Amino acid sequence: MKIIRQGRAATALALATAASVLAVPAGVAAQNEAGFRPVVAQMEAVLQAHHFNRDELEGERYDTTLAALYAVADEAPDQEAFLAGFQEIWSDGPFSHVNLVASDNTSEAMSAFFDSMNAGPDAVQLRWDEDVAVLSIHTMMGQDTITAIEAAIDEVAARDADALIIDLRRNEGGALAMRPTVAGVIDTPLDAGYFISRRWTDQHDRLPGRQELAALEAWSGWSIRAFWNDIVDQAVIRVRFEPAETVYHGEVFVLTSETTASAAEMAVEALQASGRAQVVGEPTAGEMLSQKPFDLDGGCLLFLPIADYYSLASGRIEGNPVQPDVAVEAGQALARALELARH
Repeated sequence: MKIIRQGRAATALALATAASVLAVPAGVAAQNEAGFRPVVAQMEAVLQAHHFNRDELEGERYDTTLAALYAVADEAPDQEAFLAGFQEIWSDGPFSHVNLVASDNTSEAMSAFFDSMNAGPDAVQLRWDEDVAVLSIHTMMGQDTITAIEAAIDEVAARDADALIIDLRRNEGGALAMRPTVAGVIDTPLDAGYFISRRWTDQHDRLPGRQELAALEAWSGWSIRAFWNDIVDQAVIRVRFEPAETVYHGEVFVLTSETTASAAEMAVEALQASGRAQVVGEPTAGEMLSQKPFDLDGGCLLFLPIADYYSLASGRIEGNPVQPDVAVEAGQALARALELARH
């Protein structure tokens, strides 16, 4: 589901999974006759209306990105070239989690799909290296991903593994499967951080304080659509991880790479901040926002960030990769973690 480096995770796997979502409507294919400038103009208007912070829609980098998008809109010979050019340009844009795709489906249908989708059997694998468990999680999307992580933690705890290695090196993020990833190894509730939306940034020139956050009830939903609705209505959502019914209490290592992104970064940072895991590998991508789809004219869907995330321990993750405790190249991270587990 690779769409662009920035903000690719939540959209990409879902789009690759449902071929119908990628079907190109006739209206979009024919649009090259009039150029794609109206699509960019509408994208700009939707960003202005729904992006989590108006201040990020100003400045030289944003203006340069817009100018480049209008240029490719004028020059692209067809829809495929326009979308490819859009994604390439935004890969160096001012913030992550912006995608533009052609789709026969509406944003509402896409939202429902995210809540019900399965990622498939390759999303999660558990293997054993003698008495050390290696749990590879390749996406944070999918109801089956959540179930598979919970089952894996149950097995690891039942077998009383010497150590658990959680491999997130190929995990580009997604959604709520990060919850069982964290919940399965923490002993006590963890207040991890908070999301803020446009409703907060339009009314404040500061971040919420500790007392304000403490007064909020922690968000406990499992629906992506519910999260999107709640963050817009509530302005701030506090994130708290509760221990799972079955918890593994042994030593934990988390493997990272520069492509570990979005919700996967949130899990990495939470486990590191809790003291329950050593992070082994490379700095993460530093791409941690929450994106939502919006309908554009001509059969396009625009995914844009509607919320920003801040860790209580380390601050903003967007633009600030999570740093490993043990820095090694991603390809050597598993071997190094196994050494540490057996030390």
